[in-house]
Amino acid sequence: MIVIWIYMSALFELTQCAGQFRYAVRNDVYSPTFYHEKDMELVDNNTLAYYMNKACDMYPETFTKYVATYFPGLGYYIESINNQASNWQHDKTYWQIRNDSGLLPLGASSYVPSNGENIMFNLTVFEPFPFHETFSYTVNNEINVPYFNHSVDLFIIDEKPLVYYMSTACKKYPDVFTNQPLSVGVSSYVPRPGDNIVLNFTLSEKENGTDHAKTTETPSNISSNAPVVFSTSTRATTTTTTAVMGPKFRYTVRNKMVKPYFSHSVQLRIEDKQPLIYYMEKACDKYPKKFKKFSVSYKRPFNGYFVDAINEVFGNWYKDETFWLIQNKTGPVDLGVSSYIPTPGDEITFRFVHGYDHLPNHDKTTPSPNNCNCSC
Repeated sequence: MIVIWIYMSALFELTQCAGQFRYAVRNDVYSPTFYHEKDMELVDNNTLAYYMNKACDMYPETFTKYVATYFPGLGYYIESINNQASNWQHDKTYWQIRNDSGLLPLGASSYVPSNGENIMFNLTVFEPFPFHETFSYTVNNEINVPYFNHSVDLFIIDEKPLVYYMSTACKKYPDVFTNQPLSVGVSSYVPRPGDNIVLNFTLSEKENGTDHAKTTETPSNISSNAPVVFSTSTRATTTTTTAVMGPKFRYTVRNKMVKPYFSHSVQLRIEDKQPLIYYMEKACDKYPKKFKKFSVSYKRPFNGYFVDAINEVFGNWYKDETFWLIQNKTGPVDLGVSSYIPTPGDEITFRFVHGYDHLPNHDKTTPSPNNCNCSC
């Protein structure tokens, strides 16, 4: 009996040693403010997003839902928690993720919590790091339509050249700074504290006058004909890419209802038992100009993720009965993006639609998409 008791005690200790961490969300910025925390049991090697989902499932009155947007090459950005959205453009607020050591180095879809950690999502008003030097980066075009003038302050990091910060601006502010043509000057110049760097689209002037020349030359530091590093390729590279074998399916997003209209389609290679949301991420990463981003909400009634928006076109069932319908060759798909697994030859289409007629097996008593599995 003593041996059995010792064995059971040891087993209990091992079970307890599986570990847990504390998950908290705090909003002290907007009214109504809130603070919620729960201890979460660690499971395998799951990322923080897994535990956010689990918290919504286990404590739906405390952790009601969260909304995340997937950005190409960056992963998921947390837009809102418990219906409280951040508003970077208006007042520089964002959902900051930190533990006892400070800011997390990875996002919610990449970071793996460890035993004993205290992880908090804190709605925060951005303030520049103390004593961190910055410079101003501006792009200006007053010649060709569409005209624009965008400016941002960027932190100086080591001896990084200007091209590094151009790339950083594109990643941090993709709606403002799109991919820039690159040239020799920006790849060698290193910004200094207090610099005010302006890339100004301009016409070259006559050598001995102020009038514009009839024929314009391309300035060396910003060239409309400069090679775009992000899309350069060789014939050999293209051949190698198209030679990749394996089953594929077609992924399409289509909006013919509201501006901006779009219809984009791509064939994606099928990987082992990955759900549809995995391929949505992959399309964004590989083809960011067509598949710019998408937004999903995790809510317990959906049993997973609901697709709120694609390429910034948002559905709103309660306002105008619009939503993103998922279809394959046979019709509407009842499973959602985190459950449906594409098969070879599949043709998956997200259509922005309106009304009950588009719901799977609809009738007069069919609930809204917010209560079904259409896009979870």
